Amino acid sequence: MKAKFLGLDIGRHTVKAVQVEHGYRGNARVTGTALVRIGEAGGLRQAIESVLARLKSGTCITALPAGIFSFRNVRLPFREKKKIAQTLGFELEPLIPYPLEDVAVDFTITSRNGGSEILAAAVLKSAVSERLEVFGEADVSVIDIEPVPVALAVRTRIGPGENGIVLDIGSGETGAVFMLGSQIVQIRAFPCGAGDGRPGGDGGIKQLLDRLEQTLRFFSGKDGDFSPNVVILTGSGATEETAALIRRRFRTRAEIADVAATCAVRLDPGIGRVWKPALMNQALALALRGSRGAGGFNMVPGVQGKKKFFREHVNRLKKAAALSALFALVLGINWGAGLYMDYMYLGKLKQGIAAAFTRQCPDAPRIVDPVQQLQARIDEAKKFARSGAGFLDLLQEISRLVPAEIPLLITGISLDGAKVELRGETAGIEAVETVKREIGRSQLFREVTVDAVNQKKDGNRVEFELRMTCE
Repeated sequence: MKAKFLGLDIGRHTVKAVQVEHGYRGNARVTGTALVRIGEAGGLRQAIESVLARLKSGTCITALPAGIFSFRNVRLPFREKKKIAQTLGFELEPLIPYPLEDVAVDFTITSRNGGSEILAAAVLKSAVSERLEVFGEADVSVIDIEPVPVALAVRTRIGPGENGIVLDIGSGETGAVFMLGSQIVQIRAFPCGAGDGRPGGDGGIKQLLDRLEQTLRFFSGKDGDFSPNVVILTGSGATEETAALIRRRFRTRAEIADVAATCAVRLDPGIGRVWKPALMNQALALALRGSRGAGGFNMVPGVQGKKKFFREHVNRLKKAAALSALFALVLGINWGAGLYMDYMYLGKLKQGIAAAFTRQCPDAPRIVDPVQQLQARIDEAKKFARSGAGFLDLLQEISRLVPAEIPLLITGISLDGAKVELRGETAGIEAVETVKREIGRSQLFREVTVDAVNQKKDGNRVEFELRMTCE
């Protein structure tokens, strides 16, 4: 029996769905499509029920907007995915604004060079659960990130070593995937889109391209030049007028994505006559993600993993419990219970040690000998204390270095031994770079780096974090 997969692109106003039949020889064919307006259906759940009623079979695959995710670039010293998955949570815990137990995390490896360069994505489990709930009893195997599936589907349009950007332009928001060759290196979300559909207007596309240009300048200042060789467009705002505007502004290639043509997907005759690539690319790419096993992110295991495990093994556990009770009577209940309690207590002790060490040393790459590592941190802190530098000294030095014309608001400063973390707000990305540069000239600080920059909701200022080391 041929496998069927159903990709659902859930937007602000519509649900677009594409059903793909996967053949035995690896070929894919679109056998059904649907477009339902959420308002007319009476809500998102009703719209999805309408789609599932029309396209009756297929494992469901969907995605969440990039704007609700936190993305972090992390480097780890090993290459095995299992080790990365086991360690990544400890690395992300100090970098994300939520408790680790409240988020679902997945990652993609962007480079392997003496270790692994990783792009990690974190989202609240509640957001994933809410999306799963609207599907009711339907089988949802993957929840990816918009517009990652489209970016992976059309990555052959980006040459080896070329910088590429895939923009999914909606009416009010845009997702952007930045790629080096076929590898995803960063994902961003912009709170603006096609607007009223006038590329040359004061809002809409013009505002989007302004924000994209600011982001490219930030990337170039942080990691070297990131001038795009090609920009690939999808979504309702993907028009020839927008592509022409991008060509003039960035002096680069710009084209509208066509996932069906790029991936050689056949369309049934009745579908091909009304097919609109820019609108259906996302849903098709999601369906192909299931049929062809493409990479990307999947937030479902982080939410459903334990529940699924329990459902699959509950009967086996019941039988094992009965047998365990029988063996416990034969071998001695006290001996078995005592050994079990000792084992559980040892596990809790190890977890407590790891948790305490992580709280005190959140930036440590791994735990080898916690006592020795903590003692080294204490010695480092004593050395720093003897140097005479304190919070007032640090604040006085920063105030002296930063030019008066830079509107700097320091919202937090923390010391961990000789390591200093400074959090604040200022006018823009260029102002952040100026603050970093001026502080770097001090004899009191070294290794000054920008850890994060985020645009505030009001759009007038940015929040930033600087990390540095005291001499």
